[in-house]
Amino acid sequence: MTASIILCADDYGLSAGQSQAIVQLAERRRISAASAIVTASSWRADATALCAMRPTLALGLHINVTDGVPLGNMARFAPDGTLPSLPRVILGSLMRRLPCDELRDEIARQLRAFEHAVGDLPDFIDGHQHVHALPQVSDCLFDVLKHVDPLRRILLRDPTDAWSRILARRSAVAKASVLTLLTQTFGSKARAHGYRTNDGFSGVSHFVPTCKAVTLDFQHASKNLGPFHVMMCHPGLPVSSHASESSLGVRRSLEFSALMSQEVLLERVWLPERDAHGSIIWPSADVDCEQ
Repeated sequence: MTASIILCADDYGLSAGQSQAIVQLAERRRISAASAIVTASSWRADATALCAMRPTLALGLHINVTDGVPLGNMARFAPDGTLPSLPRVILGSLMRRLPCDELRDEIARQLRAFEHAVGDLPDFIDGHQHVHALPQVSDCLFDVLKHVDPLRRILLRDPTDAWSRILARRSAVAKASVLTLLTQTFGSKARAHGYRTNDGFSGVSHFVPTCKAVTLDFQHASKNLGPFHVMMCHPGLPVSSHASESSLGVRRSLEFSALMSQEVLLERVWLPERDAHGSIIWPSADVDCEQ
């Protein structure tokens, strides 16, 4: 038996196009999970549709500290009111110069915003551009979680993968390798804090906006799986002529179309259920992974 794929659509709430695409995929049971950005201005309106999917969809918080504006004041981290770029956050985390008090407060605000809208803690946590797993940011996340999730209910996404799997996929190898290098300590730290993480991660790509590229990216990402494997995707729908003309908008639309088709990944995607307490019943990891 081969491992199934926990297929997670990222960036819910980032735009109406992303939210609409993810809801349609969830209704057709084409995805396992959706990860929400609660700093987006449309989050409260979009949350209603996402909550309706909760019985058959794992719902996660997509921690955001690199895009748009924070939920609260971050005088040192975002002095002009705009969140800094990813390179600045990476550099600051590696040099351990990020203001941890402000990061802890913002992560806590985003968790509260999710819980207020959904009515419960997220089933899992990951990060926009994987920021949650950066060295200093992850320390702040663990500090917050020990107060809000003492029972360790939340699954944490580990964006690293085994080098052998990354190399065997032969897709965005350099990008996936850099991601693994930057976040390589996250999984062991999460488990040391008592949290479960995935074992296997794919979906890293260069977002080339062609049908052929999408097909090849999905094919590569669904091979060489770990025993508890998460694959990310970024579907979307154009909501304006401007969005449809951007290369990223085109790529998101192509991913949506591919995932809505009957052929792409359909028999491999894990479909979640909840127990009597409303918690996601995650798949076991005691299966032979695909080589």
